Amino acid sequence: LHPTRSGAARACRSCKQQFYPRIDPSIIALVTARAGEFALLGRKAVWPAGRYSLLAGFAEMGEGLEETVLREVRGESGVAV
Repeated sequence: LHPTRSGAARACRSCKQQFYPRIDPSIIALVTARAGEFALLGRKAVWPAGRYSLLAGFAEMGEGLEETVLREVRGESGVAV
């Protein structure tokens, strides 16, 4: 892929299809226990055993990043922080 449209998009050299990457504000959060010895991680059922990730997501219009962390953590894990 190479930049096109003043860098706002990427285009495939062979098929000429254009791709517009998401540039919305987003968060990724490491949620730990108070003592810091445990971390809350997520995983998809289709991932291989032992594969985990931090919780992440995109901010909604008018939402602060701190609010995004609270919403995404609760939505992805069911845990209120």
